[in-house]
Amino acid sequence: MNSNIFLRLLVRGGPRPLHTGVRFMTPTVHYMKPVSPLVTMFGTKRFNSTSVSAATAVPAVDSAGASSEIVTSLPSLAEIPSKVVSTVSPDQIGYLESLDIVLGYTYPSDIAGRLLEALHISAGLPWWASIMVACIVVRLALVPMYVKMTRNMAKLSHIRPELDVISEKMSSGDQRAMQLATMERKKLFKENDIKMRYSLTPLINLPVTIGFYRVILRMAEYPVSGFTSEGILWFQNLAAVDSVLGLQIITACLIAALVKFGGEAGASTMSPPIKKVMMAAPFASIFITYNFSAGVVWYFAVSAFFSAFQSALFRSPAFRKWANLPAITNRPPLPGSKPQPTTIMEWLKKQQENSHKKSLASSEYLSKKLDNIEKRKQDSHNFIKKH
Repeated sequence: MNSNIFLRLLVRGGPRPLHTGVRFMTPTVHYMKPVSPLVTMFGTKRFNSTSVSAATAVPAVDSAGASSEIVTSLPSLAEIPSKVVSTVSPDQIGYLESLDIVLGYTYPSDIAGRLLEALHISAGLPWWASIMVACIVVRLALVPMYVKMTRNMAKLSHIRPELDVISEKMSSGDQRAMQLATMERKKLFKENDIKMRYSLTPLINLPVTIGFYRVILRMAEYPVSGFTSEGILWFQNLAAVDSVLGLQIITACLIAALVKFGGEAGASTMSPPIKKVMMAAPFASIFITYNFSAGVVWYFAVSAFFSAFQSALFRSPAFRKWANLPAITNRPPLPGSKPQPTTIMEWLKKQQENSHKKSLASSEYLSKKLDNIEKRKQDSHNFIKKH
């Protein structure tokens, strides 16, 4: 009954019901922080939550004063050291590691740096002599692999005419002919005991060169103790740039002569156009190495001199007889074979023609393949219709 009266009053616009002020709130769960064992052992502090005494009152903090105090406490950029200061004497092993120039034994640059330091401190050599001796020691360790490469190159010279014919077949563009030529070349290599992996021996010297380049560059940038005065001849400062470019020119001439007389193996198989390009490349590299430190270019010069000496040694008949190396022959081309290009323009023209042939042969091969697929689809469709 009471509910009906309430609804009538609500519809007629009578007095509205009053809110009771009762709200339902979602209970909030408060998590307590874990108590430290030390607090449990020695007891806890009790704080007065009702009033704060004058002795324990926290003084007001001036924001301007705090900010000025923070600003004045920051060190200036001039006080920050610009480079690492060594804690080891320059005449002790570990000097380069204390400067963060050498870190561990992982990378070639670390091993090269430790070898340079050992020669400089243990043997008492100046830095220019340490760089030279370290380069020669590493290159001597690689000589046995270069002997295998030279033997391999001499065997290749015996079958050079046959290889030229096979190369022509491989550049014809015909897929079938290229596959047959590849199998023929593998058979020819196996019959003459030729392993092409020995031709990759110069790539082993690449990480060695990069390692010495990086560590000598760091030593020059620091520079380490004695690096600015323990040079030789006109480049007494190994950390400075060779202003007369003497080291760069000597290195370029040695590498050009090395390419001309057969490379590090003493028996190059490069075509004449490629040989001309490789002889010009060292002189073009002067525009890249002109601002290198004298220590870095000195290493390049010593390495190039060793390569030239090694090439001359491998061409010596007495050494080839002692090392049991086969003689290098220069057989004439086979009858009916195409003449090899002798100039750079002829070589470029031949490469363009070979590329055009390969593209045409590839398009014809794809066209035939699509025709065969379409023919198979048609045959299968006719077979389904008949049955």
